[in-house]
Amino acid sequence: MPKTLIAFICRKYLKYDKNLPFIFVTACLALVGIAIGVMVLVVTMAIMQGMTKEFENKLMVMNYPLTLHQKYFNKKINQDLLLKLQNQFPKLAFSPFIKTQALLKDQDQFKGVLVFGVNAALEKKTNPVFKQYFKKAQFAKFEAFIGKQLQQELEQNKAQNLAKISLYFTQSTMAGLLNMPRVKRFRLDKSFESGLINYDKTYIYTDIQDLRLILKIAKDEFDGIHIFSKHPKQDQQKLNQFLDNQFFVIGWWEQNKAFFQAIALEKKVFFIVLLLIIIIATLNIISALLMTVMMRRKEIAFLLSLGVSRQQIKQIFFRIGAMIGISGTSLGLIFGILSVYVLNKFQLIKLDAAVYGIATLPLEISLLDLGFITIVSIIIVLLAAFYPAKKASEINALRVLRNE
Repeated sequence: MPKTLIAFICRKYLKYDKNLPFIFVTACLALVGIAIGVMVLVVTMAIMQGMTKEFENKLMVMNYPLTLHQKYFNKKINQDLLLKLQNQFPKLAFSPFIKTQALLKDQDQFKGVLVFGVNAALEKKTNPVFKQYFKKAQFAKFEAFIGKQLQQELEQNKAQNLAKISLYFTQSTMAGLLNMPRVKRFRLDKSFESGLINYDKTYIYTDIQDLRLILKIAKDEFDGIHIFSKHPKQDQQKLNQFLDNQFFVIGWWEQNKAFFQAIALEKKVFFIVLLLIIIIATLNIISALLMTVMMRRKEIAFLLSLGVSRQQIKQIFFRIGAMIGISGTSLGLIFGILSVYVLNKFQLIKLDAAVYGIATLPLEISLLDLGFITIVSIIIVLLAAFYPAKKASEINALRVLRNE
């Protein structure tokens, strides 16, 4: 049977037939259903990918791409180690820090905060938020740099602009028979906004020398080193190989492992649920092809009597189902990508910035997700087309022609 004749029969069965309109309508419903399912799947995966990337960027900023810690308390991170790292890895940015917990007095209440002592010039190279909001070259004497959310809460309680804050440090000094906490007043200039409320309410930055003086820490010792890297996962391995077993480097993704595992699981669940839409839509392909087979039994039997092989009959109906399914998948991909573009371009979906840290819904199409959606959708529609095609090839031509 010539390929042109197979193509002709496929086109004939796909065209609208006024004598059999319900077959054409069912085929159109199958195409539209698959297209909608694929479009929704593309948009949903783009939303999940965009939200994941947005949270990754924010968490990477406040947790830093890489952080060096000590394994044992008796082995301190010092200036010599910092210099060795700077010489060995000139493409990376290093910012040593001292970290401690403190209590911030707010009227008659206390808030727990994390205080970081940093070198402003070095911290700007590792923390984009710090670089954006802290414009000076260095801290003033006993100056604190706090989150905007925290500043607004304190100013709201005081009903005036905040000029200074009091911090009570948990390390204590002996005064007679009592442990008296160290209290220090810090003055404020500007605040930062990371987009993550928990960080903006908790993190406080000050000069490393001032904090070292308050905590009475040795001059060249640090609690850790913040490290900025464009390729943190590769550089983490190199750094850990360079360091001895008394130090280790942890990545930002390891500090938020449970969070991203939850997002990954949610993404998989959404994919499976939305995939059911496509599977349900493909049932219309099966229905349309089976009806076509039933209504075209006489024509199929006639073709078989003329010498057309059963394999060629199967090929005709399989191709019809494939054309409907692949056309629906293609339209779904096109409309899905267009929907993502429109939502990104005109920012139609607004979010509460106080809750999510962003004002508009971020969408990002992953080529991996797009390829996976395409492959899975095509596999489903091809499987749906196989059964009706097989039934068409099993028609008994002699019995059909004798009865009809």
